[in-house]
Amino acid sequence: MGGKLLASLLFLLIILKVFGSTDPDCDISEDGSTVTCRNENLTSVAQTMLANLPAGLAAGITHLDFRQNIMPTTLDRSFLSHARLGNLQTFELYNNEISDIQIGTFSPTKQLRKFRLNQNRIEVLHADMFTVLSSISDVDINNNPWQCDCRMVPFRQLISGSIPWWSDSFENQITCDGPINRNLRGQKLKNLRIEDLICEEPAIVRFGKGDNNTIVEGETLHLVCEASGIPTPDITVTLPSGLNATVESGGRVTVEVDGTIAITNVTAAADAGLYLCIATSPVGSTFASLIIYVHEVTTTGTMARATSPLPMAVPSNKPDTRSSHESAPTLSIPVLVGSVCGALGVTLLVGTIILIIWCKSKTQNPPSGPPNPVVFSSAAANVTITGHDQTGQGGAQAASESLKDA
Repeated sequence: MGGKLLASLLFLLIILKVFGSTDPDCDISEDGSTVTCRNENLTSVAQTMLANLPAGLAAGITHLDFRQNIMPTTLDRSFLSHARLGNLQTFELYNNEISDIQIGTFSPTKQLRKFRLNQNRIEVLHADMFTVLSSISDVDINNNPWQCDCRMVPFRQLISGSIPWWSDSFENQITCDGPINRNLRGQKLKNLRIEDLICEEPAIVRFGKGDNNTIVEGETLHLVCEASGIPTPDITVTLPSGLNATVESGGRVTVEVDGTIAITNVTAAADAGLYLCIATSPVGSTFASLIIYVHEVTTTGTMARATSPLPMAVPSNKPDTRSSHESAPTLSIPVLVGSVCGALGVTLLVGTIILIIWCKSKTQNPPSGPPNPVVFSSAAANVTITGHDQTGQGGAQAASESLKDA
């Protein structure tokens, strides 16, 4: 009778604290020892319900089944300690969204014997989880995206390697999903050397616009911040307003895990200016900058120009206000023809002057050459003497006789 009363009270508390309605889907065993809430999209609501249970009810719970929900991405010590679940023996959390388990989370659950954490998003385990898992006889942590990098070194150092390969021990369940660029996918953590578990500082591979189109007010601005590093860096975008946007952000600015950024309904006043892409990981951080200009729609219907993004430029929140009707200078056809004719006329004039000067120079200084012929005239004979022997010996003799006769 007492067990049924406790179960009824627990059932009522779940209705009031978790669902806020009279149509709950959580099941409670008759003795109040088992609470089952599957496929209820529970997040921290389940924690709130457990934390508000009377101490007598919480102490009687030995089995929690929270499979296939949306549990908190990070499990911390408060998740179980606030609920006072010191007698918990079975805890089923598989197929949720859990990505991290903080140190000390399971310290209050000394009686835990069965633990299901498979099919979540956990990438690394802290060293204290080795002791926790070793104390639990039935553990399932398969099908998590384990990242075998430097963050797993403390946990790996505790693995002795003495567990046979066919054992279902948790040591055999950690199969590396990455880092992909290290070709570690598919390998067992226990088979890797400590020196294989490395990290690399973040680096910005690319930060720029997603396309080459100009941005007009009211449109969507697409940016890409591609970063590398081990582990994969988290991306934070600092907007011209000074606000930060991350993967968890919502609203007008969205940041995807792969570094793509979308800003809807842009305006020159709010979205033109300096952007920062910050890549952060446990081993360091780096950043790159970018200036974006936006076409500002004016009251006359014209738009200001937008220039291409300039990386690592001086911050400026002033959009370019040159109107789109301003264009490069052009020449009309008459002006062009006149310019060509003028150039030709000047060329002809200069050529004529040079020709006249050359002709005068030739007239005043005749070229040197053979002497002009000397002509002698007489009544008896006409003799022409040149500087060349044109008549031969006979000609010379005839000329001599003619002179004597004269």
